[in-house]
Amino acid sequence: ARESLIDALRARHYFASVEAFGNAAGFRFDGVGAAGTRGMGDEVKFVDGITLRTVAPVPVRFVIYKDGAKFAEQAAATEFTVKPDGPGEYRVEAYLDQLGLEADRMPWIMSSPIYLR
Repeated sequence: ARESLIDALRARHYFASVEAFGNAAGFRFDGVGAAGTRGMGDEVKFVDGITLRTVAPVPVRFVIYKDGAKFAEQAAATEFTVKPDGPGEYRVEAYLDQLGLEADRMPWIMSSPIYLR
């Protein structure tokens, strides 16, 4: 188990969550294209038709960032799919706005990036 955790960290195949807000099991952030599905930490060739898809176990407000700037947002959803507009480093944060004012400013889940080259 220890080796698989270290391997995942080295490959950047992970996300972080605030467990006090709830169990984040089932969260995903993928790049989906003709060559298949790639996950967090992976490098993917940017081509027309590629999409980024994120899934959460409960309704959240998804915010997708490209190169550190907000790229797309969707509230009250368990799944969000977007078309990237070009190469870059994309990552997602998920917020539990339903928990109130404090939770809507602090992400529940923070993904590692998908690198579109």
